[in-house]
Amino acid sequence: FQGGARLDQVEAVWETNGDTIDLLGELVDQSLVRRVSETGPRFAMLDLIRTYAAERLGDFPEGQQVPAVHARVYRDLACDLSQGVLGSDRHRRIERLEEEHDNFRAALEWLIAHDPDDAARLGDALWRFWHMRGYIVEGLDWMERVLETSPSPPRRVWALLAAGGLAYWGRDMDYAARRFSEAIALARELGDRRAEAEGRYNRAFPHIHLGALDPAAQLVGEASAIFEELGDEDGVARCTWATGVWLRFGGDDPAAHEHFQRAIDTFRKRDDVFHTGWALRMLGRSELMLGRTDEARAHLRESMAIFVEAGDLSGVALHMTDFCFLALMTGQDGRAYQLNGAKEMVREASQTELVNMSINLIPGIDDAIARGGERAARNQLVGEAMSLEDAIAFALAT
Repeated sequence: FQGGARLDQVEAVWETNGDTIDLLGELVDQSLVRRVSETGPRFAMLDLIRTYAAERLGDFPEGQQVPAVHARVYRDLACDLSQGVLGSDRHRRIERLEEEHDNFRAALEWLIAHDPDDAARLGDALWRFWHMRGYIVEGLDWMERVLETSPSPPRRVWALLAAGGLAYWGRDMDYAARRFSEAIALARELGDRRAEAEGRYNRAFPHIHLGALDPAAQLVGEASAIFEELGDEDGVARCTWATGVWLRFGGDDPAAHEHFQRAIDTFRKRDDVFHTGWALRMLGRSELMLGRTDEARAHLRESMAIFVEAGDLSGVALHMTDFCFLALMTGQDGRAYQLNGAKEMVREASQTELVNMSINLIPGIDDAIARGGERAARNQLVGEAMSLEDAIAFALAT
């Protein structure tokens, strides 16, 4: 185990006929294992002892099977936890994924070398966690390694979508578009309508961010038709939201506003907290463009709270641009300067470069900074030096 383990995972890897806790107790009494958490409970070893024990384990024939069992136990755990990372239980699940990140890394290493399909399953289960918690670069590196192992086509198609998603959040639109297009083609070959719908939906977003709205609209429409065919209400709602995004990008904020509101109604009904947050965020952004600052403030505070509660750094980063814009619109130039600096701090922590895409830019900020001169420069530095917690509180007070 890397970074310790909870009792459930120890029992799953170490077959002890039900007396695991007693045997662990003996090791704790001998200071070979430490209890590191009262909740769980969780156990760990000092690195020196763990390294020595791992070397000795390799001397025994049965020890050769332990990494395989460990990898599959953590594959199953990640797959289980990932099922709820978009819903109301997302905070607990994401925290649990964070807690076991080192074990997932170890599992991926073994699976990449020995089981490409399970490596693809594990990478697909982790990609949302990676994008939310500031591991975009690492996650994309893992997915590239997974794809190089040539998993079977049914697993590869979802690994392609995961790799494309991480690249999108890292603002590598060419790479993301290529991986999404590969996924669409492979899904069609497999007859996997759900993967094809996800591929078309995701492929639209690089088009949107590059200003190619006609092909984006076509892809969203095609994805929506497949989701309707599958009876996937949440997928249809995501396409409604995506339509609002390209309408917002094209400057039709009244129509975008209506699409965001419709999507929110469905997301709330289906306990899709993640997409509720993004739709609320875009609703607030469209209200800013329409000059409705009070409504925008309320919606942005609600959506920001969703991402803060989950520790979703990508969501927090994009909200910094919105609150900076709100500050400018309400005559709080000093606050806007600080939020512009804080945006850069959170961008670096989150590893998402979408803050600098045109749809997320802050209208008027460059002119305001030029007017502000040295005061603006000082305030931006103050914002860049803020802690994440202070930056969030400062934004929410706008």
